[in-house]
Amino acid sequence: MYNSFNNMWNWDYIQQQQALQHHQNQVYQIADCAKKLKDFLESAEKIDPSYEKAAFEACCAVLLDHANKQRQANNMWH
Repeated sequence: MYNSFNNMWNWDYIQQQQALQHHQNQVYQIADCAKKLKDFLESAEKIDPSYEKAAFEACCAVLLDHANKQRQANNMWH
């Protein structure tokens, strides 16, 4: 317990813990992203071929919306 109490004042220890937490968060985000991509691909396989054009258009609309939001966010800081 004494060591943990002392570590809360140790700047190197704090930075190390922050870096570790950031790393763990990024590993989680990667796994979450990969799972969502897998789910997307599996759901896309279930679309009837006669609806593929509509699915493609819907996905393009989502990508365009996302790109516009990213562009607006980047322009806010420039």
